[in-house]
Order: sequence, then structure tokens, then C-alpha cells
Amino acid sequence: MWLINTGWTGGDYPQRLSHAPASYPRDGLLALTNPEVSFHQDSVFGLSVPDEIPGVPSDLLYPARTWDDKKKFSEVSQDLKRKFEDNFKRFDGEGLALEAGAKVF
Repeated sequence: MWLINTGWTGGDYPQRLSHAPASYPRDGLLALTNPEVSFHQDSVFGLSVPDEIPGVPSDLLYPARTWDDKKKFSEVSQDLKRKFEDNFKRFDGEGLALEAGAKVF
């Protein structure tokens, strides 16, 4: 399963810099079919993220790099993680639903 972020980058609302071009998700999906692609683990959600995708700026694969205010990025990303965790608590007792949520690293 793949999670494709096609949203804004570069800051919290309303300071976001830009919306990613539609070609980036397409290029990303095509790159994932290459068995030689290497990955790093996202520090907030633990997702496997490609280290490099031809045609996609590498900063987009490391979201904190697109933020001028790194402290704000940390605050916002941890808040988002908390919101995911709180949402998954609603499914307590639903089998694998909680295991699919954001993990603490």
C-alpha cells in the first residue's frame, strides 16, 4: 500500500509555499516499480519514503527541508501525528486498525 501526498508543502497554513505538480505523484509511483529504489524511514510516522525519485526535487521527500521554521515543522508534524493517534483510538477493539496508526519512534 502506498500513501501519496499530493498536498501543499513548505509550511503550515497559510504560509505554505506551493502545491506539488501532478507529475510528482506519477513519477513517484513509476519509481516505486524499480526494485533498486532505496528508502528512508519518516521520523514522524515511520513510513518508508524513497530516498530519491528522478524528476522530483529531493526536498519533497524530506518534508522538514521545505520549511524555513524547523521548530514549527516539528510542532505541526507532532500535532498531526497526535490527531491520527486520537482518531485511531475511536476504533479500539477493531483488530488491526490501531496497529495501522502512527507509531512512536
